[in-house]
Amino acid sequence: MKPRFTAANILALAALPALLGACAAGPEYVRPSVAIPAAYKEAGDWKIAQPQDTVKRGKWWEIFGDAQLDALAAQIDISNQNVRIAEARFRQARALVQSARAGLFPPEKEAASEEKAQEPVPEPESLRNEVDALKEKLRALEEKLNRKEDG
Repeated sequence: MKPRFTAANILALAALPALLGACAAGPEYVRPSVAIPAAYKEAGDWKIAQPQDTVKRGKWWEIFGDAQLDALAAQIDISNQNVRIAEARFRQARALVQSARAGLFPPEKEAASEEKAQEPVPEPESLRNEVDALKEKLRALEEKLNRKEDG
């Protein structure tokens, strides 16, 4: 006769109250009340932004009215041109050095293709002779095996 309560049935019945008890969230949730001000304290002298990115800026430093700052700006303008010229000369010199060194290295080979990968590698003569000798020995052994099977 089959037992009426198996271990699985007892375990399921014991777990059922625990599962149902886990669904209870606790006492009813009450949202706390918050005092909301009529206006933010930072909103006093608020001004909406009016971007003027399309306006030409020109020589913006002249608004300070400083003769020394104007002189420095002129020097920077000239120095920038000198830096650009020096950078161009540097790139030109680097290119000349690279082209002069190119002769020191072997030329680049063609990219490997599928056809080239399948070409047989040339074997040295001694290796070819060894392979031929091993083939002869293999043929001789096969002949002996065939004779034993026939006879």
